Amino acid sequence: NKGKVKIYMSMLVANHDEALTGDTTYTRTLQINSPSTVGLKNYDFNAYKTKVKPTVFLNYFSIDFNPQYDNVTKIIYLYDINGKQILKNETKESTLVQHTENGLQSGLYFLRIEYPNSIENIKLVKQ
Repeated sequence: NKGKVKIYMSMLVANHDEALTGDTTYTRTLQINSPSTVGLKNYDFNAYKTKVKPTVFLNYFSIDFNPQYDNVTKIIYLYDINGKQILKNETKESTLVQHTENGLQSGLYFLRIEYPNSIENIKLVKQ
């Protein structure tokens, strides 16, 4: 019975009619036929995500933007662990190599990419 769900339910109906005596219990079986799979079928969630490499970087990292936003302005921010903005950049390119300043300390950073109707946040580590 793959894809079929049976739900058994009982219902107690109280009698408020003085002409009838006692309460009545009804039992019904409800069968729902559903597809054999639930959710999204064969959908690659990573197919349209921004790709950043390497995520552990020394002096630069490369960003391959979500392809649906080619030739559209994207704003790139880099924040340190305390939320201080380290850099801001804008591009319409599909790929960007972002060089970081030499004085950037080792540690955890957050890359924020603003598309026209969405935002992506990516964790990076500076060696």
